Amino acid sequence: MIPLFRTDAQARILAVLFERRGVSRPLGQVARRAGVPMSTASREVDRLVESGLVTVEKAGRMRIVSANWDLPWAEELASILSQTVGIDGRIARALSDVPGIDEAFLFGSWVGTANPNPNDIDLLIVGRPDRRAVRDALRPIEDTIHLYLNPTIIDPSEWEHDGPFVATVRDRPLRKLALGDPG
Repeated sequence: MIPLFRTDAQARILAVLFERRGVSRPLGQVARRAGVPMSTASREVDRLVESGLVTVEKAGRMRIVSANWDLPWAEELASILSQTVGIDGRIARALSDVPGIDEAFLFGSWVGTANPNPNDIDLLIVGRPDRRAVRDALRPIEDTIHLYLNPTIIDPSEWEHDGPFVATVRDRPLRKLALGDPG
């Protein structure tokens, strides 16, 4: 990864916090989703609060952490995080090792704004990969982020012709994944 952040743990924590605008998370959930020990998450969040990148509110004994979306460059930071250590980058790197994938996209509630806490992430894969290879590549990410990755695989000829499913997907928010290693 490009050395823009103090530590990989800090970058992963920021990626969790900046992945969805307006979503606050308990510190324990941030630590789990980032794949770092709670003590590390606590220290890094304290540093991030000092720098103004995140805010923390107390709810009883729980610390609720939020990204600071008021920063003038918050959207750009969110994009960098997403494409490197965040969901987009992690899925793209995992799928890059699966033969037969031409393109991959995130779609549905994860990309849209209707549901701030979706239960899964919809993934459209264009190509002819082995379904088991796709599931095997995605499983380690699911285990870390505690969300189901829901891949839909379509043939390239289907993607070129706007059938009902493809037309619906194209009419809604859709985010193309940069297959390869951006970090």
